[in-house]
Amino acid sequence: MQVTALYITLLTSMLMLASATGLRVNDYTLAFPRVVPNRQQFFQYEPISIDCVDFDELADWRVVRRQKEFNPAKESTWETSLRSRTIKAAYPTDSGEYWCEDKEGKRSKTVSISVTVDDVILDIPALPVTEGDHVSLRCRKAKKSNVISQFNKDGVRIRGGSNGELSIPSVSKSDKGLYKCSIHGAGESAESRLTVKSEVYAHEDKLLSAPLWICISVLCAGQLLLVVGLLYCGTLKHTENTTNGSKTVNRRVVYTVMKNQRREEEPDATRTLLPDESIIFSLVHYRSVKAELLQ
Repeated sequence: MQVTALYITLLTSMLMLASATGLRVNDYTLAFPRVVPNRQQFFQYEPISIDCVDFDELADWRVVRRQKEFNPAKESTWETSLRSRTIKAAYPTDSGEYWCEDKEGKRSKTVSISVTVDDVILDIPALPVTEGDHVSLRCRKAKKSNVISQFNKDGVRIRGGSNGELSIPSVSKSDKGLYKCSIHGAGESAESRLTVKSEVYAHEDKLLSAPLWICISVLCAGQLLLVVGLLYCGTLKHTENTTNGSKTVNRRVVYTVMKNQRREEEPDATRTLLPDESIIFSLVHYRSVKAELLQ
């Protein structure tokens, strides 16, 4: 029973590891490019880093950008680069949609980046947030100072604050939508979308974000454990069979004395067995030495 339980546990672990690795390699449609810092709006001259390092390392993934002013008749509006793209000083021309793509045309989900020369931006995550997370949206001014801001969602005024921050303690699907903010005397930001995902997709994203060498190492370790477990099971079974086949029970013969009670024979005389004379017979019993010792 213990051997069977061990085998089932190892087999289940192997299947889970294989599923995790397979999801990471194949389900690229659930993933997003990584943006550092994680926000959609930037002031001019701010640095931005976008990469596909969390994707399958065996494939040739690269960052692809479609400019905000997209014209399909002009190929120059499309731009491809390497697995990682770093913009040391961003300009409005760097605005647009970014995603990861391989040579076969497989694409990830897109992120939207907006670079402005205006004085106000909304600090809002570029990547989807998970239900239940604490999310803070900040209204930022080019020149840092204490500001009184006003936030709008889907065109409706929601709330304001003296610290320029909109805090959502436990975000839910009802919080997703288009947000923008304004600062008195400075202007308003562009409008950006807050995306909220369920915990199921968040778990899958964690699997996708694990480096490939870690997945391979864990998978190999699981295979090794499975082989060791099978060898152990085989050795244990062989030992049990050998022990059962080589078991010998030490026995000894217990004799019972048989008495032939008779009267003294008279010399040279023939006599008949008297009624009170008897021959006592007894069975020979075999007793286990091991059982005797236990008594």
